[in-house]
Amino acid sequence: MTSRTHAILAATAIFITSTLAEAQRPSNDAYSFTAEKLEATLLGMSLPEANLVSSPYLLRVIRSIEDSASDPSGKLDFLRSVCFYRQADNENSLIMVERALEANSDDAMYFWHRARTMVKAKRLDAADADCDAALSINPEFSSAVLLKAMISGQRGAPEVGYELLDDYGKAFDDQCFEQYLRGALCIEMQKLDESVSHFQKALHLVSPHFGISASSIWSAMAVAHNYNGDKNKAFAASLRAAECRKPGDQQLVPAILACREREYRLAAFSLADEFARRRPADIKPRELLLMTVVDLEQYDEAVKQSRKLLSLDPDNALANEVADKISQARSEGNKR
Repeated sequence: MTSRTHAILAATAIFITSTLAEAQRPSNDAYSFTAEKLEATLLGMSLPEANLVSSPYLLRVIRSIEDSASDPSGKLDFLRSVCFYRQADNENSLIMVERALEANSDDAMYFWHRARTMVKAKRLDAADADCDAALSINPEFSSAVLLKAMISGQRGAPEVGYELLDDYGKAFDDQCFEQYLRGALCIEMQKLDESVSHFQKALHLVSPHFGISASSIWSAMAVAHNYNGDKNKAFAASLRAAECRKPGDQQLVPAILACREREYRLAAFSLADEFARRRPADIKPRELLLMTVVDLEQYDEAVKQSRKLLSLDPDNALANEVADKISQARSEGNKR
């Protein structure tokens, strides 16, 4: 296996990679939440939301309730494992998912997550066994099929991996990632035109908010063109990859709105906080941040954010409305 194609196949082990760069949280804890609120929020958090929330921020949030919240379900340990996985801390990721599996030995998702962590640790036999375990629990779990196919490619058996995808016989939940993986396997099989075709299909399916990034797809297409001897197309694809690599502010706005629509409240807050940090003197980021803080029912912080927004725009309708409603609610509470 060539080192370049091996790198492409290894990259497919990522967990529903977001096109959004990992936001680095400020060092100070600017937002406080009650342990009860955090426990309710995190234990009810769906996996896609956990993937969008900044890992350093989420880990800090989880740590803040460790002393006050028991976790018999293993969900918090699972979220910790996801965070460590995303930070390339395979040792701690494995420790956390092993703990989580004690209470979830009948859950295919947990075996799949341990499998992808094993892939990062280069323990392909163990990873393949965990994929089999996940599929024995849920034969229609398409993420496990995708990961098992990728493992076959890393083992130098891309034909086996491609056949696994064909044999699944249903539409994959992540069809963009499926096409990307097919393209990577085709490179290894020296089916370079077919590989480019799969990558082009993946680009038509790529989401600006969730899943494999356009940058990764363009990078893989550049490799295919290069091996096919088309240096000009390889160079052009590399340029497109570079253009996509760092998300601009214009990508954060629809991502925040998409998270709010799905009620991924912590994810929306994390992204809005990043947006406001990038553009502290602009009104739009502050409005989005205020909305996400209100969504989380953090009213003291909402008052602070309203004041910051009014300092930028004294007639801002949203800030005045939020401040008035909070003031009215507190006044009525005091009367009681």
